Amino acid sequence: MATTKKETAKTINTEVKAAEDKKKDYLNEEVEIMLHKDDGRYKDDIVVILNGTAMVVPRGKKVMIKRKYAKIIEQSLGQKALAAARISTLSGKEE
Repeated sequence: MATTKKETAKTINTEVKAAEDKKKDYLNEEVEIMLHKDDGRYKDDIVVILNGTAMVVPRGKKVMIKRKYAKIIEQSLGQKALAAARISTLSGKEE
């Protein structure tokens, strides 16, 4: 029996919704994170804001946070590392 366009569209919409729900579940899973802490530059807690929702992540102790916030922190730290490497490269060329 042939499927109609409506049935095909409904099936696709159901599959897309299931994939979106799976992604939301993944991003809302709790993960353990521990951020470096010292007495200098890295002593303050980190504030992470996602879509208007703020969360404070303490440094120096293991905490459980949603994966979506952990990914933001991970991306931010990666950008800082890239910027530091770029500055180091540029300052090395100027000397």
